Amino acid sequence: MIKLGNINEDEKREILIIYERIMGLNELSLTLDTFKITDYEKKGFQNKIDIEKEKANSKYNIWWSEKIDKYKWESCKNSNWTIDFITNEVFLIEKQ
Repeated sequence: MIKLGNINEDEKREILIIYERIMGLNELSLTLDTFKITDYEKKGFQNKIDIEKEKANSKYNIWWSEKIDKYKWESCKNSNWTIDFITNEVFLIEKQ
């Protein structure tokens, strides 16, 4: 794990809102089977969830692209960036 730098509070709030949106939509998708609704209704809800997830993922990717350009963070193959939301530190983590 390599520390790349820090983001400011506004940037943290932006990405945290997007991240929580994605996690919430994922959770909602997983719980659709627990509702007493028809398969047709489930499919309709799932389609709406998928559309919202696509929008949120797009915002997520745009946010990262903007910050990578702004801060000139390095990258390498088979790695991800991650944020410590307590310290606002950004790290590059190599996938294993």
